[in-house]
Amino acid sequence: QDEKNNRVNIIGHVDKYDTVVIKKTPKKLAHAKLAKEDGFDIIVDEDIVKEMILMHHVTFDNKPMGGYCVDFVNFFESDTDYYLVMEYVGSYNLLQFTQKA
Repeated sequence: QDEKNNRVNIIGHVDKYDTVVIKKTPKKLAHAKLAKEDGFDIIVDEDIVKEMILMHHVTFDNKPMGGYCVDFVNFFESDTDYYLVMEYVGSYNLLQFTQKA
């Protein structure tokens, strides 16, 4: 099976959100802290479970005023993958946003 890095899919209406993003991460790569790039294994410091915990906290337990954080929607898993569902806010990441600002 060809394992890929995180995959992001944008889908329509879920709960109160017009559009959400589903980030899919293979468990095998997440546990090994690896990503695949051009056929090579690359060590990464990314953890989808920690990301979920932090997003849940700022969405439900400590929501900042102004609504400037992406909302956590859901988290689930299959036998092989983790899925993080979050609010869709645009087609750029935080690094791209800060570089543009």
